[in-house]
Amino acid sequence: MNAVGIQWILKNHRDLIDAEFALNEGGRVGLKNGKALRNDLQTSEKVFANYSFEVKNSGGHSSLPSKDNAIYHLAEGLARLSKYDFPVVLNDTTRSWLERPPLEDPQIGAAMNSVASGILIRCRGTPLRNAFL
Repeated sequence: MNAVGIQWILKNHRDLIDAEFALNEGGRVGLKNGKALRNDLQTSEKVFANYSFEVKNSGGHSSLPSKDNAIYHLAEGLARLSKYDFPVVLNDTTRSWLERPPLEDPQIGAAMNSVASGILIRCRGTPLRNAFL
């Protein structure tokens, strides 16, 4: 099968895509009353972090269960972790975006300005906005 994707374009029609920058298809268009207000674009990727947890105690045998066991200690630690809000570290693009409220929703705009000032409560409660943090 002959694919007509980015590799084909690069090989056969590079002149059609030579540009200083490009917008990808993953961005959304913000609308208000059917009129386009903005075109989202991405300037960076989030990075992930892996964590390992090791729990030790004196142990025992499953025939003599104890409340003092490693599984319960690990569960308690994970419950505490679920309540932790990791610090927000903004790059220049995100900080600039947060300082300019979205035109389509003034309430969210006010909340985003609060984020830029360090107040995170409202945006952390909205999964889409929290994802930008």
